[in-house]
Amino acid sequence: MSIVSKNLVELESVGCWFDSKSEMVYPMLVNGDFAEDQGTNIYDDMSDEWFASLSPKDFLIVNKND
Repeated sequence: MSIVSKNLVELESVGCWFDSKSEMVYPMLVNGDFAEDQGTNIYDDMSDEWFASLSPKDFLIVNKND
């Protein structure tokens, strides 16, 4: 599945892709693709340290869904 078809937005500060519809975060691979089999729900599985590492811009992207 492609980045476009998943509606992914790059979270540059943490090296991830974020799908706002499914609220899943995917690691960004070296080539810029995403690791589809390693998706994690942003609100169930991400640590406080991960959220603290978000840039202000990326924090706004993630918190649009709240």
